[in-house]
Amino acid sequence: MSLRKVLLCVTLTICVALVGPAWAGTIEFTGANVNGQGTLNFDPSAVGNTLTVGASPGFSGALIDTLLDTVGLCPATGCAVAGGFLTLTSGGYAGGGSCTGGVCSYNFNAGGTLNVNGTVTTSLGTSTGLLFSATFTGGNFGVSGTVGNFAGALSIPSITFHGPAFGTYNFTGGAGDAITISLNTNCQTGGTCNGLVDQASASVQTTTAIAEPATMSVLGTGLLALGTGLRRKLVKA
Repeated sequence: MSLRKVLLCVTLTICVALVGPAWAGTIEFTGANVNGQGTLNFDPSAVGNTLTVGASPGFSGALIDTLLDTVGLCPATGCAVAGGFLTLTSGGYAGGGSCTGGVCSYNFNAGGTLNVNGTVTTSLGTSTGLLFSATFTGGNFGVSGTVGNFAGALSIPSITFHGPAFGTYNFTGGAGDAITISLNTNCQTGGTCNGLVDQASASVQTTTAIAEPATMSVLGTGLLALGTGLRRKLVKA
């Protein structure tokens, strides 16, 4: 390969690296209320029963007040979520759960829904109403004494961010995790679990942002012009 062709290839490679999308990392909705907000309910008496987190008196669901990210949407302290709340319904109880000495574990099948609502402003704009939604590929509810934690793996194809506050991403993983609940004492012995949610979060891992078609068209035209100009210059040299 001639020297001018090598220089052309190197130059085009550098240009692609400089202008290509570079966002990747974690996007997470989170919130905590020491007094509890939103109510969890689960009855393990029958296979197929679902675990739900929904409204409590005066609240629409578990508190979500912050959007944290490592992709450039928010400052290091996060973006405030006004009127934010999380609701969920798990897939059906898979059965076979155990409960011994106040420590319990229950597994759930795929299905159910996870939703986050509120108002948030990021570097891309403002979204109001439904902000985030996904379904589960499975889940587990663990209990120790009067504290419970639900961890649900999110179905990657179902993950959706809503409104202009969010870019478009490829997702590589997701979790509706760290949903911590102060439970009634019945839950320790395998009875019906209910209680207020102390902490809730939903997070996803993303790869690079997807450039819009118009952006890709402009980029392609620019690289074509650059390559042609460089080739002509090298030929004349």
